[in-house]
Amino acid sequence: MNALPFFLDLVSRTDEARRGFETHPVVMDAVAKGMSLERYRRLLLELYHVVWHFNPVCAAAASRLPDEHRQIRYFLYEHMHEEMGHEQWVVNDLEAVGVAPAQSVSHAPSV
Repeated sequence: MNALPFFLDLVSRTDEARRGFETHPVVMDAVAKGMSLERYRRLLLELYHVVWHFNPVCAAAASRLPDEHRQIRYFLYEHMHEEMGHEQWVVNDLEAVGVAPAQSVSHAPSV
């Protein structure tokens, strides 16, 4: 199976949302002016949960793919391997900006 048509379909279906994110006033402001240390801490605390849950979500998605999409399943497996442990990078970054590791992992994500 050639994953390219799937990828092109995915890009075309999500392009508008991606452009909306890239041009969102909050994102534009952060790019233009940077972030305060407190805002950066909040971003990293939220990012921790995204990164921590990435592999379980990918595993769930891979487990639900039918055999005709096995190449996508294999891509997810490979990508999961590459992402393994990246949540520790976020914890390390948080520690570097003054947030204790215990506080990082116990922080409840926002809705």
